[in-house]
Amino acid sequence: MLADQAFCASAYGSSMPDAGAFRGDVNETYGAYCAMLGPIRNWAQVVGNGLDGAAPLPDASADGGEAGPEAEGTRPLWMCFARADCEESRAVATADGGTCIPNGVLPNTFDPGNAPRGNLYTNTPSDTTSTVRVEKLSDSSNGVTVAVDARASVDTNAGGIFTVSDLQVTQRAATTYLGQTVENTFARLDDVWHGTWNSSTNKFEFEPSSGTIQIRIDLNGNPQWRLLQNFVSSPAPFITKSGSDVVMDVAFADTANDLLIKVHLELKAPQDRPTATITSVSNTMPECTGPGGATVSLSASATSGVSGVGTHTTWLWAPSDEYQAVLHNASSITVNVPLESSTHPGHVVTFASSRDVWTATDTRLLRAIDTTDPSITSTVITPVCGWGTSAIEPSQNVPVACAPVTGSFSDTCSTEFSVQVFYIRVYDWPSGTLLHTYTYGNGSDECIRPYPGKLDSNIANADYEIDYRVLDAWGNHSGNRRWRGYFYTGSSSGGCSTPAIPVTISDNNL
Repeated sequence: MLADQAFCASAYGSSMPDAGAFRGDVNETYGAYCAMLGPIRNWAQVVGNGLDGAAPLPDASADGGEAGPEAEGTRPLWMCFARADCEESRAVATADGGTCIPNGVLPNTFDPGNAPRGNLYTNTPSDTTSTVRVEKLSDSSNGVTVAVDARASVDTNAGGIFTVSDLQVTQRAATTYLGQTVENTFARLDDVWHGTWNSSTNKFEFEPSSGTIQIRIDLNGNPQWRLLQNFVSSPAPFITKSGSDVVMDVAFADTANDLLIKVHLELKAPQDRPTATITSVSNTMPECTGPGGATVSLSASATSGVSGVGTHTTWLWAPSDEYQAVLHNASSITVNVPLESSTHPGHVVTFASSRDVWTATDTRLLRAIDTTDPSITSTVITPVCGWGTSAIEPSQNVPVACAPVTGSFSDTCSTEFSVQVFYIRVYDWPSGTLLHTYTYGNGSDECIRPYPGKLDSNIANADYEIDYRVLDAWGNHSGNRRWRGYFYTGSSSGGCSTPAIPVTISDNNL
């Protein structure tokens, strides 16, 4: 990822400047956008000064950061990740640029961030037990402690493995430390913290290498950024349950600035997740009503998971790249399900309910089908130019000119048909003697060919009989039909000016 690819979608929306604009002054440009990381998901790369306002570091590795192409005597390069499943726009960056698109359009595989896992724990505005303390590494007595608002998604899975995701810590009130006003501090989880259960201490202890955190802070009104990696390993960073609540203690060392940052959080029981349920579907496999498919009506219900708090709902229907429908805050929707091929699996409609970072979804697979047989209105025989004349036949003993069945066919949904011929019989006229029967088993796309000896002036001295049926695009077939007739022509030249003309004797369903 390149330093000039900084994309933070926020209240700026579509007016967000392009990548080049992010090379401006850190206080004027990066501060405005990195401060918006909280409400969005996905990533941005930002450049920040030292936490204590000192001169920029020539190399970010001193405090676990990642040195970038601009680290030579300018500013270190940080990568900021934000939380998942937001209601804002999401920024998606690629190697040659980035673009802002509505949330939910792209799957999570496009996003290097991580979705919340487990249950959401928070503290209340009246709680003063959740704190962050910043002190000198070289002098633990030289420090300051501030109360914070905090939230985290905690998942204590079976097998003793656990994760913390979507951690957010925000300073409540300004304070003074080392002669500087410290305010507007917030920290965000850069990835997923994880660890395992320690039966000796009865705590979930974090894997030190999983600890990475972003910090944004105003010092005397100037925004600063840090990316700190790896928990301080002693004492062991941990999270434990106290009743239905959780307590978390971790620390980070900012060695470049001789600072130790201690995070102590006491978070309350989780809120319920929102729910989304598709309650009724008129038909998941509707019969097509025309070539365009069929309509389906769906209804759904949703809850936010928190009493007195509403939920935002979204229907997403995208059966093709050309057609996508998004309907917000509606309990029902009617969609048109296109008629695809008989092997197509169908299309998914999604109903989503979201509150804050949480989203619940319910889906249905919709597939229009065609089970209606086509019908034959009348048979039409269409001989090629010169049919029945020796002028166009390489051998009069084996005529090859073709008179296919085209016919007048109808079907509710299909507009294209194929013909299956079972028998073609040739009778002598006027005796009515059967000269030959051509048999095609289970049916084949065949046509009527002149019988040897029944060319030119003898063309009308043979009756032809054909048994056939038609199939639509889904393989539904009509009943069998039999046409009987003969041909005559006014010319033996083989030209199209006086073509062979079929004359129908009978044309009936069998």
